Amino acid sequence: PLVHFITGISKVSSWRRILYHISTTFNTHQANMTTNTLSLEQDIQPLSEFRRNSAQFISKLKKENRTIVLTQHGKSAAVLVDVVAYQRMLDKMELMEELLEAERQINTGDVVSHEEAKRQIMHNLEKWK
Repeated sequence: PLVHFITGISKVSSWRRILYHISTTFNTHQANMTTNTLSLEQDIQPLSEFRRNSAQFISKLKKENRTIVLTQHGKSAAVLVDVVAYQRMLDKMELMEELLEAERQINTGDVVSHEEAKRQIMHNLEKWK
């Protein structure tokens, strides 16, 4: 767990500052790689249009790094997103879940001291030799 690597800090507020810094850094990094804002004219398309021109839609996703909302009977039905952008979203969700779990562990006192973390790491390194 993340908490086991961020050790030796005695106050919960210090832990929260570290978690906030990690989260902020990650969010800033992600913001630099996000897609453009949604354009009603370009990015919302009927499903029938996608069926006729699916290859062009996929090409546009890759080339322009835009999300496309498909509609069916005038209502949003699906979202098309580039695989790289989708993976970034999954990675971000996973990190956020880990940060929430780390904060839960901190709040419940389920942490180890710096010395114990070092001992565990050294023990694991010895196993790998």
